[in-house]
Amino acid sequence: MRNKVVLISVALILVFGLVIGGCAKTSPAPAPTPSPAPAPTEPIVLESLTAVPSTDASMGKYMEWIDIVNERAAGKLTIENLGGPEVIGMFDQAEALRTGLIDVNATYAPFISPACPIADAMLFTELKPSEERERGVYEVYDEIFEPTINAKYLGQFFIPQEGYMWTNVRVENPKTDFAGLKIRGLGQVTFMDELGCKQINVPLSEIYTGMERGVFDGFTLNSSTFADLKLWDVTKYCVGPNWMAGNGGSSAILINLDVWNNLPKELQGLIQDVVIEKEDIWFEEWVKTNAETMQLCLDQGVEQIDWSEEHTEWYLETITELNWEFARGKDPHYAEILESLLRK
Repeated sequence: MRNKVVLISVALILVFGLVIGGCAKTSPAPAPTPSPAPAPTEPIVLESLTAVPSTDASMGKYMEWIDIVNERAAGKLTIENLGGPEVIGMFDQAEALRTGLIDVNATYAPFISPACPIADAMLFTELKPSEERERGVYEVYDEIFEPTINAKYLGQFFIPQEGYMWTNVRVENPKTDFAGLKIRGLGQVTFMDELGCKQINVPLSEIYTGMERGVFDGFTLNSSTFADLKLWDVTKYCVGPNWMAGNGGSSAILINLDVWNNLPKELQGLIQDVVIEKEDIWFEEWVKTNAETMQLCLDQGVEQIDWSEEHTEWYLETITELNWEFARGKDPHYAEILESLLRK
């Protein structure tokens, strides 16, 4: 009997426990914490400078490149041009690019050469930009510019280049008539020494005053910048041929290498594609523009002095040989490579 009572008590306890347990409410599982909304992507802003004033005619295609890149990037990337040499001097911009003070630079070989002397060889090309790209010249430029100025070479914007000699002295025989003349040049134009000229290096902005005051007798320059500065007011003659005839030119769009490597592949492709798409179009437009601008200079009273076939041939051949001799003196290794690639 006693055992039976114990069994009944145990049974009642178990039943009561089940009833209580069944009536208890199960606590709901905690709701998952919502993931934070992704932060909006900040647009990438790259700051640019131009070696000559951005309003100069020679910078027109570069500013067009910026506009196209900005439009196609659709807010993901913006290139802002801060100005030109009034912000940082033209010869100091390569260093500003190297250190990351600026991100993008539209410049020319003479302004790169203080930091990278073999850059002057860009002036001596006989090819169009697209031909340079096909021959692998741009890869060589990257080999040169990456360790020296920490930059990626993207392409050209001012093409084809011109190199005219403008003087206030009549020069009909290049072998003799240049002797003793003071010519504003850019130090890489070594043929001036062969001509017997005394080179004077002054900023672009000082050419007008220098010619007006007789500080020098002439200068080398393209017709577009000549017209932009209205140098016909102080210049009498354009002597001899375009000594850079047919050349792709020495302009360069450079981007800081660290900035380039940190850009998304999509934006790298966009930036590069615009140059590739436009370079041949720009070349043909510049051919037309150069012809029109030269005619404008002549219409403003500048006299064109043409030389005999013999003197023209001597002048151009002398320039070519001296230019490559100059390049070999700066960097024999890359001069040999570039001469093999840049000559037709």
